[in-house]
Amino acid sequence: MDTDHTCPKCGAVNRAGARFCDQCGAALTAADSPAQPDETPAAAPGARTNWTAIVLVVVIIAVAGWLLFGPKGNGGPSGTTAGGGAMDNPHGTMTNPHGGTSTDNPHGSTPGMEDVTATIADSKANLEEDPLDVESLLNLYQSYGMIGRGAQLRPYVDAAMDALDERADELGDEAGDTAMQIAMAALVLGGDADAGQVALLKVRELAPDNILALKMLGDVSFNRSEHAEAIDWYTQYLETATAEDQGQDYWHARIDRATMYLRLGEETGDDGLTDEAVAELTEVTELQPESFNAWFNLGNAILKAGDEAEAERIWEDCLALAATAEETWNVEAALAELRGEEAPPRPMPDSDMGTGMGGMGMGNPHGSMGNPHGGMSGEPEGDA
Repeated sequence: MDTDHTCPKCGAVNRAGARFCDQCGAALTAADSPAQPDETPAAAPGARTNWTAIVLVVVIIAVAGWLLFGPKGNGGPSGTTAGGGAMDNPHGTMTNPHGGTSTDNPHGSTPGMEDVTATIADSKANLEEDPLDVESLLNLYQSYGMIGRGAQLRPYVDAAMDALDERADELGDEAGDTAMQIAMAALVLGGDADAGQVALLKVRELAPDNILALKMLGDVSFNRSEHAEAIDWYTQYLETATAEDQGQDYWHARIDRATMYLRLGEETGDDGLTDEAVAELTEVTELQPESFNAWFNLGNAILKAGDEAEAERIWEDCLALAATAEETWNVEAALAELRGEEAPPRPMPDSDMGTGMGGMGMGNPHGSMGNPHGGMSGEPEGDA
């Protein structure tokens, strides 16, 4: 009898026969033994990482770091300026009320800064010795990503890709898993789309059965406004993915591909692409009638096709599906613009940090909505 398989790394339940985890991308073994999170040994160099736990930790660190050291505006209590400091100190040089910097005056030092600096130095030294030391690269992305300097780590990613080419035969299946780990570190922790794309393309070379990489490449292209490329990656993903196996990822990919049809149609003047978007979203709403994003985007596509009355009807019905104040505002603002009325004030952002890559450096790859108030924007379709 077929049974669900639990990922030994992140604990997500996957359907029988799945070769890679839908949640973290790790390869699934043939063994059916359950994961034992309470007895996880220390990770050895090159071992897979529990990315779900790491992302949660980094969210907490990022919030704390922003509150303590983030820019507060003119005259703010911290006096920190974004982007200060050299590469060796990615947390920047803090202003000292005694007239110097934190390195000039011990009274201005940040508690634990010496430990952070030592960890960074050790991680760099480890990567010089072994470019595939993923744990060290993760440590660097944790520090550099929080202050927007993840792109400075690109040389380490390039070195890792070269090492994967050289050691592919030796590593076997681990090579593709390692490339995926590096891609996740670059995208989720570092906000570095360029390095993430490079690592994902390497996943495609080393583990062509890992279709999650296809969707992630589509997400990267989406956020870089590479419309045609995003459509191609999503299409490749959807040719293999199924709603039963991939769940919400499948529906997100269809909604995002439709959004790319709309944007590419605007860019090229090809009305046929608008028709493609309408057809895609119509089918999604039939199969996922509770999907706010699908309905909202369908209203936008219908409007671009020239049917204002139908777009207005769809958006009025869409209000009942809105689950957040932001979603409600998106609909009300769209209706107000359509009717020539003043848009309501935008609500304060939700307190949560978002989910998945969309909440950590990649913008919003899931279900970005057609927004008539200045481009395609919006919240991901609420998968936790």
